[in-house]
Amino acid sequence: ALVQAHTSRGVQEQRTGAQGEFNFRQMVPGTVRIKVSHKNAATFDSAFTVVANQTNRMDIKLGAQGITVEVVDTQGLEAIDSAQATTGIVMTMSEISELPIYYTGTNRLTATTFRAPGSVMDTIHGTDSQHNTYVVDGVAASDANYGGQNVSLNNDFIDQVQVLTSGISAKYGRFTGGVLNVTTKSGTNEFTGTSRFEITNEKWNSKYRMPGVAYYYSNLYHFPITWSPVPDHHQTVQSYTLTGPIIKDKLFFAVAYQTNSPETRLVSKTQPSMGAEVPYTIVRDSYLLDAKVDWQMTLGQRLSVELNESNSRDLNGISNGTVSTLETLSGLTKSKKGYHSLGYLAQISSSLALDIKLNDAYSKSGGPGTGPTGGKILPTWKEMESSDVLDNGYGSDSQADSHTKTGGINLTWVTEAMGTHDVEGGFQFYHYNRTGAASPTPSNYEILFRNYADGATTPSLVNRVLTPLNATDTVLYQYSPTQGEADTKVNSLYVNDTWKVDAHWSFNLGLRFDQYKSANNPENITYSFQTFAPRLGASYDLKGDKRHVFHVGAAQYSGMINQGNLAAATVTSSPITREYVYIGTGGSNQGNGLDAVLPSGAINWAAWGNHYGQAGMENPNHVSDPLTDRNIFVDPNIKAPRTFEATVGYAYTDPLQNLTVTFVRRWNDQFLDDFHYGNGMGPGKAKVVIKNDPNAKQNYYGLEMAYRRKLGENLLVGGNATWSRTFENAGTNLGGAASQANDFGEGNIPTYQLNPMGPAPGLDVPVMVNADANYRIVLGSGTLNLGLVGTYKSGSAVAFRSAQANTTAALQDQGYGSSYSRYFPELGIVRQPEVWTMDLQTGYEQKLYGKVAAYAKVNIINVFNRVRYMTRDISGTVVSQGMTFPHAPGAPDGSVPSNTFNPNPTYGLGQGNTFPRMVQAVLGFKF
Repeated sequence: ALVQAHTSRGVQEQRTGAQGEFNFRQMVPGTVRIKVSHKNAATFDSAFTVVANQTNRMDIKLGAQGITVEVVDTQGLEAIDSAQATTGIVMTMSEISELPIYYTGTNRLTATTFRAPGSVMDTIHGTDSQHNTYVVDGVAASDANYGGQNVSLNNDFIDQVQVLTSGISAKYGRFTGGVLNVTTKSGTNEFTGTSRFEITNEKWNSKYRMPGVAYYYSNLYHFPITWSPVPDHHQTVQSYTLTGPIIKDKLFFAVAYQTNSPETRLVSKTQPSMGAEVPYTIVRDSYLLDAKVDWQMTLGQRLSVELNESNSRDLNGISNGTVSTLETLSGLTKSKKGYHSLGYLAQISSSLALDIKLNDAYSKSGGPGTGPTGGKILPTWKEMESSDVLDNGYGSDSQADSHTKTGGINLTWVTEAMGTHDVEGGFQFYHYNRTGAASPTPSNYEILFRNYADGATTPSLVNRVLTPLNATDTVLYQYSPTQGEADTKVNSLYVNDTWKVDAHWSFNLGLRFDQYKSANNPENITYSFQTFAPRLGASYDLKGDKRHVFHVGAAQYSGMINQGNLAAATVTSSPITREYVYIGTGGSNQGNGLDAVLPSGAINWAAWGNHYGQAGMENPNHVSDPLTDRNIFVDPNIKAPRTFEATVGYAYTDPLQNLTVTFVRRWNDQFLDDFHYGNGMGPGKAKVVIKNDPNAKQNYYGLEMAYRRKLGENLLVGGNATWSRTFENAGTNLGGAASQANDFGEGNIPTYQLNPMGPAPGLDVPVMVNADANYRIVLGSGTLNLGLVGTYKSGSAVAFRSAQANTTAALQDQGYGSSYSRYFPELGIVRQPEVWTMDLQTGYEQKLYGKVAAYAKVNIINVFNRVRYMTRDISGTVVSQGMTFPHAPGAPDGSVPSNTFNPNPTYGLGQGNTFPRMVQAVLGFKF
């Protein structure tokens, strides 16, 4: 038979093999129409959506001539691969744009993941965002410093969003949570474009509701309950995209641009210590640029080049200073991030495809041209009583430059051997490098003095005569920034075989090998390790028609050691500090400040030295070197966090609806923590080692269901429900020295007081339900769209009840801390109230001329303004037998908790976790 694939870049043709098989590889994601014809059979014609990184399987049965083959459009339903035990969702941005999702610029990808069961924003199966992996067109888009998404995205430039939550292919690594995979738009043989304007105004939104307890305290303490005035200020996000051909069927382009208009302007004031307050303006703006060029060299070869760049600027972003230094506050803070990418795809044969990718994701901030404009000569002066900062601002924008270079050679091979094998395999590399240095001041000099001189209201901008100086109350600090470098390399091999044995049985067999090597300098922190992560899955199609499919799977995932988890052991943010005291040069200028600096404003070294009266730069009073003084180290044998997973599931699919039910069980371990060893660095000074904690665990249980159905031509409804529990030791999931479990030596304080196992704060949400609906109908000469999203969450865990407790003198003498959070797990955990919200989008699209259309939308988030009242966080109040004690019950070790329950006007008040009603208007054009 002749098979034709009608794509946005032309028509591809194949003749079926001896068994009637055909295979199109490396297709551009989007809508594709498949036509099959044979001289002795009826013609088959069907359109479907090609999903990125997923094989679409079609079993086509051609009837006799004269028989019409009826095809039902399944667009809008989840794309379910019956041969793999993978859970998650695939969404096109056109579907997402018809739902009420409140975008406020870039990096709102996580706002779309609510349609994936088991996820809350960027938390997947109880694991927070720093343990997910983010991929944009094959580019590693995760922040290697602290995790999370590190690439800004223009929402209009996104084509598809794929969220993988379990049963994930061995092609993906360096995660223990899930995978968020984004495919951006590509050019086609037709020109398309969009312009979008998102308009918001704080005046349109509702306010948080005050709880009754606030009014009680208002009457008790006689303070008024007032809200700060809301400015009537419109903020507009502008977005533009354009895609199309440069040479038809050969060369294509796609570009996008996004910015804010007008830029954000905030009015601040100088400090009144040295005269009247003077207002000045802080200006903030940003822009985002995307560009892509695809060269369709042949029908089977494609070369792609991509660029993404995000720039943000902050002018006058200094929140402190006096009228005398207003000019020097005009500093610039800027950051830049993005990626460059080169890709090559080739259909080597009908059964073998090649994918080569090279990427560089970068991030830059600080350095030359940023920070206050006083220059490298003028020192910063600071008055110690008021903390007023004068001259040359009060801070320097720390310099940081990071690059994440990734790439790989990936092969896809389809072969017949006891069934059909769809084998993916290849080599991948990951190289993260970060360099930086930090200083508290722009000039690397800071003078601290105490009290202003009498009558000194307009000090000279050259000589800075502020107060009588003396060796007791006047100190000069000279900072020498430490240039640091973090370098992590991961080389990986993987193979993943989706083996379709027959119409009923399919297996997924995968294995991933990762070799990690990392080095931090100048600290000489090094570690290396290897991981093997198998992936196993089996699927059984009950009738061989893809309607009733049962899945079972097991997998292991290996995560990353984020650089930020080791930050306490690095010295890049801590410069070498030399302390000098004021000596003076004698004569009439002694002690009045005229000799502290030269007429140019530079340091006069004849006036500074040590307590022995020795002057000069070579005679500091004290030197602090963070490298030689440090007491925090990293175990060279550390390993990355890991996850073991088991799943059992069922999927039902027909042309009008689909249903999935999955039970997920996860075990997470190998978390990092800081281990303190008393007297480890000498008497009274503890040694700290960051290493894997064998006792830190996290367990997840989840029963997840997702359902979606088309009701007629105009209505699509669906949703998901998750019952789950997440248990962990207190502080475990934060990683990197976040827990106090090992801060006081072994056995000195009972484990249940320091690190109890229980519901994970912020992650344990027992019941979550999300529902959405979309209704489109022709109204007049245009189209009306109504989108609805509803969310319910049961009370999420906040914290165990706790109190501050003092450690014994004996522990403090060994260098341990003087206090700790004493948990009371026997009193239960504090939870937030349950919440539910309903969001609505009303949109109308009107054709203007040809393909050009205009549209308008209004997104109303939390339509009914059902905001749970701000509640008192009582986790710091220990309650026993219905009584609230002034002090927590005494600890068995004799420690005395120090927190007293004494309510004040704002005690325990918080905004909660739901927003009040918000309104957003969206206007745009497209063609």
